[in-house]
Amino acid sequence: MKKEKSRTLWFANYISIMQKEFLISFLRFHINTNPIYKRKYADICELKKTDIIRMGYRNDIKTIFDGVDFWKKYVDMIMGDDYGLPAFIYKDHIQKMNLYEWDASLYFPSTSIVEIGNSQGIIHTNNISTGTLEIFMNGERIFKKYDEVKGRGRSFFELNDMQIKRLRDYNITETYCD
Repeated sequence: MKKEKSRTLWFANYISIMQKEFLISFLRFHINTNPIYKRKYADICELKKTDIIRMGYRNDIKTIFDGVDFWKKYVDMIMGDDYGLPAFIYKDHIQKMNLYEWDASLYFPSTSIVEIGNSQGIIHTNNISTGTLEIFMNGERIFKKYDEVKGRGRSFFELNDMQIKRLRDYNITETYCD
């Protein structure tokens, strides 16, 4: 059995992380309501997309921009079973401290619809410090932890091959902004 070089493993890990970072930036672009931050995450997406496509082409490997199957594989890594927060990526502890509250509040905003089992409810409040949502469901007020609630995140990633090709070939703001 041939042992793989550490350089190959490093590159595979690096491009994998780049693709996850692209998807997280893509999600942050969609959940952000502030035009300044939407533009920031669109720019990050464009930079990461360019690097991912270039590395994939140079090394003859498939990337998230080569079709829906690979795209879904990486979306599944980020979204898991769709309950709780997605697997947001943070550079370090300081970035996590600064971004976690924004990610949690924008992913589970007040008045958004969430699922609990087969029922739907509307978020009233989001207590980020405890990771608990106050939800109105079936005329009652209930409290649920993030990981007990199915959010809206996967809907942003439901793209077909043609949409993935468009995302690859065009600027994200041309594709998703009016």
